[in-house]
Amino acid sequence: MYLCGMKLPLLCIAAVLLCACSGKTRPFSLPLGDDFREGDLVLRCGKVSRRYGLTHREEEVLELLAQGFSTQRIEETLFISSNTARTHVRHIYEKLDAHNRDDVARIVQDAK
Repeated sequence: MYLCGMKLPLLCIAAVLLCACSGKTRPFSLPLGDDFREGDLVLRCGKVSRRYGLTHREEEVLELLAQGFSTQRIEETLFISSNTARTHVRHIYEKLDAHNRDDVARIVQDAK
């Protein structure tokens, strides 16, 4: 079914993303600490990205990881395949020398 030239499922995805981006719902949260403000997230991820040589797309994935998005949710948000999402996450882990999402969250939180 098409609506305004777009497939209806795309409208549903857009509505879900709009709700998710409002900050009201998250699948889970990484332990970023009480003093961490969400407004700092983009700036801190940018600093981490420059420090560790992440690509622009890897920086986008890093922001989602730091918000607690699952790999599947990253796929859906960025409209990429599961293999691509896993590859970006793997590259981030390698470049940050991180072994899990807690390590990634710590690195983002510690970015000054």
